[in-house]
Amino acid sequence: MFGKRTCELCKQLIEKGNGVSEKVEVYGLVGDFRRNFCSEEHLEKYKKRTEELMKTRRPRVCNSCLK
Repeated sequence: MFGKRTCELCKQLIEKGNGVSEKVEVYGLVGDFRRNFCSEEHLEKYKKRTEELMKTRRPRVCNSCLK
């Protein structure tokens, strides 16, 4: 599946010309990263899930960043 785009939420293949690509926040990583989704609905679900994770869980931070 190298070079094929898959939905970040449901992991199904996205046909060429379909889908949504947007920069989103990824839990556990610093910054925004471009991720692919098969629909706007899955994009919104992913954003909501990530937002809830950020509220309830403490993000992983390396020891050198704590100094």
